[in-house]
Amino acid sequence: MQLKVTYLGWIEDRNKGYSLTGSATLFELIDKNGEKLTRILVDYGAFQGSKNEKLKNKEMEIEDLEKLDAIVLTHAHLDHIWRIPYLVKKGFRWTIYVSPLTLELAKLNWKDTIWIAKAEAEKNKHFKSKMRDYLKIKNLANQLSKNNLKKYKKEKLENQLDNLLRKYKVSVSEVREKLETLWIKKESDIKSIRQNDVLFDENDIQKTLELVSVLTLEDEVWINDYVKLKAFDAAHIEGSILPYLEYFNEAWKSYKCLIAQDLWRFKNNPLDDSPSISKNLKVDYLQLETTYAGRYHPEISESINQFVEAIKNHEWPILIPAFSIQRTQYVLKLLLENFEELWNRKIYTTSELANQVNQVFLARKRDKYAYLADKRIKFLTAKDTLPKNNLNKAIIVGSSGMLQWWSIERWLKELVKNPDAKIVFTGYQWEWTRWREILDGKDFVVIDGKAIQVRCSYEYITWFSSHADTQDLLTFLKQFKKHDGKKIKLVLTHWWDNRYAFKELLFSSKNLIKIRRQYDIHIAKIKENLIINF
Repeated sequence: MQLKVTYLGWIEDRNKGYSLTGSATLFELIDKNGEKLTRILVDYGAFQGSKNEKLKNKEMEIEDLEKLDAIVLTHAHLDHIWRIPYLVKKGFRWTIYVSPLTLELAKLNWKDTIWIAKAEAEKNKHFKSKMRDYLKIKNLANQLSKNNLKKYKKEKLENQLDNLLRKYKVSVSEVREKLETLWIKKESDIKSIRQNDVLFDENDIQKTLELVSVLTLEDEVWINDYVKLKAFDAAHIEGSILPYLEYFNEAWKSYKCLIAQDLWRFKNNPLDDSPSISKNLKVDYLQLETTYAGRYHPEISESINQFVEAIKNHEWPILIPAFSIQRTQYVLKLLLENFEELWNRKIYTTSELANQVNQVFLARKRDKYAYLADKRIKFLTAKDTLPKNNLNKAIIVGSSGMLQWWSIERWLKELVKNPDAKIVFTGYQWEWTRWREILDGKDFVVIDGKAIQVRCSYEYITWFSSHADTQDLLTFLKQFKKHDGKKIKLVLTHWWDNRYAFKELLFSSKNLIKIRRQYDIHIAKIKENLIINF
C-alpha cells in the first residue's frame, strides 16, 4: 500500500507566490495496482494576501471531486474552511466531518463573507461610477483647453463640467491627481478594478450543511473500509481539532497520521486549555505547523500588563482591531477584568460576526463565557453613530484584525486622523495590511480611494499569539515515541524560514537528542506529492 500526501496550500513559497494561507492537504490511499482506494481532504481554506494570490481561490486543485470520499475540517478560520462551499458547488457530494462548534462558527463565517463581499461589491459599483465621471471631467477639461471651440459648444461643455464638479465637490486638478494616483487613463482601466469575488452563495452553504457529519472528541468514525477517523482537542479556537487518520492495508496493518494545524500554546493558553491527545497514542506520520518555530513567547502576563498600561493611561478614543472569532472575546475579557477604575469609559464592539459568535459561546459554553453578556459591552451596528462625548470616551473593539474591511473603516476614518485617539494592535499582520503600513511608519492610509493622514498614536502588544512557540512544539513532540522500530515521519509546514530553523534546532541541540531520535524530519513543499509505503 502507498499513502500519497499532497500539500495544496498553507506552505510559504515566495518564489511561487504562496504565503501562509489556503490550508489544504490531500491524503490518498493507493493499492499495488495504482487504484485509489480512498481520498480524504483535510481543510480547504482561502488564499489571502495580494490580488494575485487571491486568484488562486478559483483554481480547482482537486481532480475527480465525485471520487473524494470525505473532507475533515480542523477549525473555523477562513484560511482553513472558506472554499468548502465552493467544492460543493463544483460537485462534491460526500461527507464533511466537523466538530459541533466548528460547524456553527463555519456557518457564521461563510455567511459573513457573502455579506461582506456584497457590501464591498456595492461600494465598488459606486466607486467605478464615480471614476467614470472623473474621466468625463478630465476629458471635458481637455476639450475646453482647446482654442478653436465655438461659443455654443464651449458653453455646453462648461455647463457639463460645472455640474460634475459641483456633484463631487472637487476641482479639475484634484480629479487629475486622483486618476493619476489610481493609474486610470481610460475606461478599460476602470473595468479592470476587481470586485470582491464571491465563489459561492447561500444555496451552496445550505448544500454544504446537508453533507455535514458532526464529530465529537475521541469518537471513532469509519470513513470507509480502509480508514477511520478520530478527533483530539487542538485548543486553538473553540471547536478546533487534531484529526487522527488510521489507514489499513490488506493485512490489516495500519498507518497512523496525526495532523496538527494551527496548534495552540501549552503554557499561558488564553483558552484556559491545552492541546490534548490520548496517552501513548501511536503515530507514524505527524504533520506539524511551525508558525513560531525558532521563537519563544514571553509569559502571557507580560502582554496583559502591556495591554493594561496602553489603555488605562489613555483618556481619549481607543480602537482595538480584533478578529471576530476568539480574539474579540479574549480582548473583551481583559477589558472587563482589568478596568474597573475606568467605567466612565464605554466599551463597544462593531462586528456583526463577533456578536453572533458571542451568542454561540454563551449558548454552548455559558459558564466559561458568561462575561460576554455583561451590559457594559455595547454593540454598534453598521448604521449606528456615536455622539462626540461618547466617542471621546469610547474603547471600540473593531471587527477586523487587519484593518481591512469596510465595517471597521468608518471608525478608522474617524480616529486615525485624530491626534487624541489611539490604536492598540494585538497580533501579527501581513505586509499587505493597513495595520502593517501604519506600524511600518506610513503617514497615511487609503480608505475609499482617499489618503487620510495618520495623526493618532498607536501601540503594538506582542505575543497575544494563538500559535505554539518553540517550547510548545517541543512539548508536543515529546508526547510521541517511535514504535515497531521505525521513526515517525515528521512533516513541517507553514513558514519557510521557521521550518528550517526548527529542523536545525532539533539537530544542533544536545538537549534534544532524545526527540530527534524519534523522528524522520521532512520539510513540505507546496504542491509536493509525498509517497509513503507501508
